[in-house]
Amino acid sequence: MDIIISTLGVSGRITIYNNEIKSTRICVFECVNVMFSDGSWIQIGYEKNWEGNMELKCYYEYYIIPQQLLGPILNPFKSASAGEVPSFNIYRSGSLNNEWV
Repeated sequence: MDIIISTLGVSGRITIYNNEIKSTRICVFECVNVMFSDGSWIQIGYEKNWEGNMELKCYYEYYIIPQQLLGPILNPFKSASAGEVPSFNIYRSGSLNNEWV
């Protein structure tokens, strides 16, 4: 069995700020992402918005064509704190580089 070691993806370190957009008290979607020519995309980062009770949260979101017909899927996965500088990564994995992590 051949194992492919190369990794395809993107990463970034994003300082988490408790920002406010002028007069809205919202900071939405600071992220790193991978976009594809067919319109599909995957992103990971942090957010602060009305739907999340104005809390800073790390999230990942994806929209994959043609499987996904109903729009993006947003998945908050942990709390975020102002001043943190986490590393966010999106990359291909698996023996055939055909899985996303």
